[in-house]
Amino acid sequence: MRYAGFWKRFHAYKIDLFIVTLLTLAASYFVGSAEAQDMGDLANQLLAIQQSGGSAEPTASASSLLGSLLPSLLVATVISAIYNIGFIAGKHQATPGKRYCGIKVVMEDGTRPNLAQSAIRHLASGITMATGGIGFLSIAYSRDKLALHDALAHTRVIYTEAA
Repeated sequence: MRYAGFWKRFHAYKIDLFIVTLLTLAASYFVGSAEAQDMGDLANQLLAIQQSGGSAEPTASASSLLGSLLPSLLVATVISAIYNIGFIAGKHQATPGKRYCGIKVVMEDGTRPNLAQSAIRHLASGITMATGGIGFLSIAYSRDKLALHDALAHTRVIYTEAA
């Protein structure tokens, strides 16, 4: 097995993040445009705070805006989970970003992850993200180029035969 390194995986992640963001925006549009309007209002408030050098205070409705964004965050979480778990457990063992980059996910014995194993990997990636991304640094230093979530889920990211 030829293990994929940090930059190849990062590039695949950026592609997948773009796709998941588009899917989330589309789903949020259909769920209701109120969240989208609230997101725009919140963005305008944050921009005003930044432009004032942090001296401007957010309006009293900022916390209510954040509260109204929770449905959109839930939509994003569900879409990300379905996307990642489904594609990794699927025929190609890779999300579209990974496929584009010529990499896929396998179990440590080289077999395809099943749905449960893919779900474990996805949940473990939350732990990697919760470390502020430090869990990704191990890719550069481990022999098998393991991120924290790979070690926890017993998976490896390898180059496909075509790469």
